[in-house]
Amino acid sequence: MAVGLACQRYRRQLGHVSHKAHPEVTHLMSTPARFHGFVLCKLIQDRDVPTALALLATFPDAATLQLPRGKQTYTYTMDYAARARSLPLLKALHARRLGSCSNAAMDTAAANGDVAILDFLQAYTHQRCTHKGIAAARRNKHVDVLALLEEGRERCREHNDMSGAQFGFAASCAVQ
Repeated sequence: MAVGLACQRYRRQLGHVSHKAHPEVTHLMSTPARFHGFVLCKLIQDRDVPTALALLATFPDAATLQLPRGKQTYTYTMDYAARARSLPLLKALHARRLGSCSNAAMDTAAANGDVAILDFLQAYTHQRCTHKGIAAARRNKHVDVLALLEEGRERCREHNDMSGAQFGFAASCAVQ
């Protein structure tokens, strides 16, 4: 029921937009899968996690739900899911490859003290926390977040040291 109401609400909102000034609206209205993706993005931005999860369950495949093209707002759905502080939503988006995330997702999770979200993002994305996120975690006294970030940084150092050693060894072999 909530999914149907959300679709009706956003369809009504799109109906008030000038199709001439915004041709992408015509495409959204005429392509059900893209419209469902648009509704998903709006629900996540509004932090309506239960309805977003219900929408994902209602439209379980790429034929029935695709993200709209164009705006970064639609691309970075995982950033908005991190702001909504929902690990189940992040996992569902990741599993279905619906959108991307940026360093902002990591920074938000660090600032909020969401260790589970940070751990998930570190494991499954290439994004890392910026100085802004680390400073926010320090300011908010999220010691467990700082420990996790430090552990991740150590792993990166070990990997980079290892890569350099392997490269140095290979280079010395090539010179001989």
